[in-house]
Amino acid sequence: MPLIASDVKVPRDAQIGYGVILHSGTRLGSHVIIRDYTIIGGLSFSLKKESQGWVTKPHAGGVVIGDNVTISQRVTVHKGFSGDTTIGNGSIINTHSVIGHDVHIGKRCQINADVYLAGHVHVGDDVVIEPRATVQHRVTIGNGAHIGMAALVMKDVAPNEVVLGHPAIPQRDYRNMRKTMRSLKLIP
Repeated sequence: MPLIASDVKVPRDAQIGYGVILHSGTRLGSHVIIRDYTIIGGLSFSLKKESQGWVTKPHAGGVVIGDNVTISQRVTVHKGFSGDTTIGNGSIINTHSVIGHDVHIGKRCQINADVYLAGHVHVGDDVVIEPRATVQHRVTIGNGAHIGMAALVMKDVAPNEVVLGHPAIPQRDYRNMRKTMRSLKLIP
């Protein structure tokens, strides 16, 4: 059975899996699918240091999930603390991914398995993020960009750009680097 806060309205056409938790402040669009053991709208790890130690910052935002969104098993989507965390219409988020506070995911995005989006990340429309990629705090990914598998994205990505590597760099630079490394016999 899912656990759904009293203020969350679940549309009739939504599919909510076993063990899903929908926290207060979560808003769902039509035709949403949320698979087993996913948590939507929990508090993020947003802390501030005070004289008595670390304290969780107050969270004023919620989570807004657009129409025709599919969220796979064991995904965590944190509520915003300065605004809403949003997932655009037609987007797909695969298993074991974490969506940080105040993240904006555009329309028709494909977020693959084990992706981590830190707080305040802005993902444009039609973006693909491959498995195990990590996007650091306050990075913007332009419309149509493609983030390669296991990339560590530390700075903004231009629209329609493909980035690869750890740290992530444009694909053309990555290929040139690999070519140079091969010529120096640093890699096979």
